[in-house]
Amino acid sequence: MNIDFSNLGSVNKTLILIVIVASLPVIAIMAYNGFELKQRLVDSARYDATHMTESMADIHNEVANSAKQILSTLALLPAIKNGDLLATNSILKYVLDQNPTYMNFTLTNLAGDVIASAVPFSGVNLGDRKHFREALIQKKFAVGEYIRGRLVTNIPALPFAYPVIDEAGNPTYILTAAIRLNVYQQFFDRLHLPDKSFISVTDNRGIRLLYYPPNEKSPPGNPIKRSNWEVAQSSEQGTEVFLGLGSDGIERILTFVKFHPTETSESYVYLWAGIPTKEIRAPANAIFLRNMSGMLVATVIALAFAIFIGHRTIISPIKSLMKMTNEFSAGNLYFRSQPINQPEEFEKLTEAFDKMATVLVGSQKALYEREESLILILNSASEAIYGLDQDGNCTFCNQSALDILGYRSESEIVGKNMHQLIHHSYADGSPHHVEDCNIYKSFQTGKNFHGDSEVMWREDGSSFDAEYRSHPIVKDGKTIGSVVSFLDVSERKKTERLLERTKDRLESLWNISKLTDESLQGICDHVLKEIVKITDSPYGFYGFLDEDEEVMTIYSWSTEAMKDCAIHNQPIMFPIDKSGIWGNAVRTKKPFLLNDYKKDCEFKTGIPEGHVALTRVLSVPVVSADKVVAVGAVANKAHDYTQGDIEQLRAFMDNVQILIERQNIQDALEEQTEYYSVLFYGSPHPTAVADAESGTLIACNSNFSDLLGYSTEEIIGQHQSKFHHAKPSENKLTDNFVAHKNDSQGKYLEDKLITKDGRFVDVEITASMLNLKGKDVLLGFFKDVTEHKMMLKERHRSAQLAAIGTLAAGVAHEINNPIQGILNYASMIERNASGNERIQKASSRIVQESQRIANITKNLLTYSKDTRLEKNLCKVDQLIKDALSLISTKTKNSGIQLSLDVAPDLPEVYWQVQSIQQVILNLVDNATDALSTKFDYYKLKQIDVKAVLVEKQAEQFIRITVQDNGSGMSQETIDRSYEEFFTTKSSDMGTGLGLSIVKDIVNKHGGSISIESIEGEFTKVNFELPVTQEQVASITDI
Repeated sequence: MNIDFSNLGSVNKTLILIVIVASLPVIAIMAYNGFELKQRLVDSARYDATHMTESMADIHNEVANSAKQILSTLALLPAIKNGDLLATNSILKYVLDQNPTYMNFTLTNLAGDVIASAVPFSGVNLGDRKHFREALIQKKFAVGEYIRGRLVTNIPALPFAYPVIDEAGNPTYILTAAIRLNVYQQFFDRLHLPDKSFISVTDNRGIRLLYYPPNEKSPPGNPIKRSNWEVAQSSEQGTEVFLGLGSDGIERILTFVKFHPTETSESYVYLWAGIPTKEIRAPANAIFLRNMSGMLVATVIALAFAIFIGHRTIISPIKSLMKMTNEFSAGNLYFRSQPINQPEEFEKLTEAFDKMATVLVGSQKALYEREESLILILNSASEAIYGLDQDGNCTFCNQSALDILGYRSESEIVGKNMHQLIHHSYADGSPHHVEDCNIYKSFQTGKNFHGDSEVMWREDGSSFDAEYRSHPIVKDGKTIGSVVSFLDVSERKKTERLLERTKDRLESLWNISKLTDESLQGICDHVLKEIVKITDSPYGFYGFLDEDEEVMTIYSWSTEAMKDCAIHNQPIMFPIDKSGIWGNAVRTKKPFLLNDYKKDCEFKTGIPEGHVALTRVLSVPVVSADKVVAVGAVANKAHDYTQGDIEQLRAFMDNVQILIERQNIQDALEEQTEYYSVLFYGSPHPTAVADAESGTLIACNSNFSDLLGYSTEEIIGQHQSKFHHAKPSENKLTDNFVAHKNDSQGKYLEDKLITKDGRFVDVEITASMLNLKGKDVLLGFFKDVTEHKMMLKERHRSAQLAAIGTLAAGVAHEINNPIQGILNYASMIERNASGNERIQKASSRIVQESQRIANITKNLLTYSKDTRLEKNLCKVDQLIKDALSLISTKTKNSGIQLSLDVAPDLPEVYWQVQSIQQVILNLVDNATDALSTKFDYYKLKQIDVKAVLVEKQAEQFIRITVQDNGSGMSQETIDRSYEEFFTTKSSDMGTGLGLSIVKDIVNKHGGSISIESIEGEFTKVNFELPVTQEQVASITDI
């Protein structure tokens, strides 16, 4: 039962108000108790959170003490003190197995390299870790910062370090341990805290190191929420409890403790705990909701009872009557009220309303049916229909009338004067007076009228050709108005006019087209005759313009113009810049029309004495390829020239021009045939034509025959497959030939042909299908790409060499690990062989040679890294030494003395190290090859590498020189040395890319390179690179 409270009686409203006022005190008491309960729960949660962080600090201290005890015990074991790595690995693994809360135990040398570990390791260095440095410097137990392990990656841990002290009190090794942070997680899991509670650890910059349970919105490694970090930073006591939002947007009671891992440690972390306020308040909210729900139910029951009493006795009957009257006023006379348990007075009143509605329904039904029938008839008519009263005002209209006239609704027309609205003017805009209107005459005279030569006007101001009929409306023998029907016949009228003009124009064109053997003069005379006929003009002329559109030559004057004009020496040629108004058509490239010659007009020069008088002028240009090629002009038509005259004249003259141009094309066809023959046989590209169906070669030019090594006569008549490298079965079309036949886009396809002498030629072919005298042929253009493909192979070879470099880096990396083991064991042998000089010398030699191998692999690893996009601060001497170490074996095996002279105190530079090393390696490698070409192994071969500081225009540069006493170069070789793929070496020794790459690297460093050489004596290559920061900043990345 829907109840509108705004219609309730005063008695019901009073009852409701009493019930609500009585309920308010109880609701207030319940709300206060709920608030007090929530506050007690929040205070309890604040205490729990504080206790959690204090417990986390205690756990941290216990962990640190445990780690210190384990590491100090390990540091006393002989195997560890003596560096017995095999035994140490076993001990550390055993200790890790007994202490599963730890992540790893390691033993490192004083450089930080891990030499023993409880878990497998490879090339790990802990020298940059804080706990390692503190233990090494302070010679005592050290606690590190929270980390993610390097040996056991991506696992959060707390690291510790303890030095292994020798008898002199100096550290010999450093023991480290890392304990998993899951001790905090286990502590959290035992507390059974509300959902969305957490514990966390952050460093002294607010970066989250641990967050448990994990939350994707609070990942480790990201900073905590800024507002919470500001509270921690501003705390003087180092601990605080406060309400705050987490990174996940949840409000919590947050607490933290600022914790120092050891009493002497300067570093500190923050231990955090958080309990969501929503979960804390949930029990109190549930109790409050339950109590309030009960109170609400009791209040609703009381309200319902009060409403029921008022509604039943008074309000329901009144609302029923109100609904009935509203339905009647809305036109629903069929609505009836059903009085149920109403007072007697309301029942009688309802019956009276029902009888009144029944009477009205009968009258309304008859009227509606008649009106509906009339409306349906009117709107179903395809003709537009409207009615007029005796004053010419609209009384009705159908939908077709609205659509044609452009009005949206009948209200925009009904009551308005239709002559003034839609029939006020003729097509030319002149006024159409009402006394001349046949539509008005209809109801004035009582007669029918029909018209189809006038226009009506739309709502938007445009007009249309209309055909209308007006019929008078007669009542009691008296005309009271009329009914007008009309149609939009614009398209019909337009078609009629177009057909008439087209007929005239086609007749004229037919007459012109029959003049196949006529001269140009004769054709022009006929054209002029037709254009004056088409436009009903007595005068006219027709002429052609030159190529520059500057001079017009008149070929034909109309007969009437020659007869009536007193000037008999008319010029044949007219300069356009001196022409009168007819020249406007040339100047604008548009038709020019002037229906009143007396009016002022641009370029109007007046009529010469004796010239026929002009009243109207129309000149139309013929435009071809955006140039005016001809002009036809007419004058003195009896009435105004129209747009229709322009269209007729332009269409006719355009078609005439097509006929003339076609004749010109026919005349030029033989000339074009010879021209295309020259293009085909003189084409710079090898070109051939083949029958598309059979594949037989029909024609080819000399370049095609030169490409294959055959004469033209030997090629023509052969099947195209004869010259294909694959040699398919006899007279079978090759796959590419078929592909070209089906290709409509002229794509390039690669193929391989065979020459007369058996050589293979790589070609790219594009072909087009043509129709030659009813036969489909394939016209092909060939491009020799043999040399281009060779260049691509060389580039591929360079890429393979780069891959070999990557492989070498991998090999060097694998060699490095066992070499480190050899170094360690050799060092141990050397230390333990005191008194045995032979063993000490041997072990020392092993250390030296192993160190040399380690340096070579280190340099090879450095060189193989793709750091070409990185600029680093480096020392020039070390850079050169590292580069030379990679090629020293080759020079030594070749019997070459390699010397290095680096000036002292060279500044450090900001270069792309690998790229500059590549430059040095390429230059030294070239020098090595040059020396090997000139001398045998036993001759003196020398390569000198120097580096000095030079100054040019107040800017400093490092000049590096590579000089050899090899075979030298001629000036021609020097000039071409930087070209890609140019080389004087055999194909198995060089690609011709070395010096071009060198120059590119030097240029991109903002430097320069030069070559000095005397053939047979020496070659010296200098390259200079900038030093200053301003120059470095402009270096382009390589």
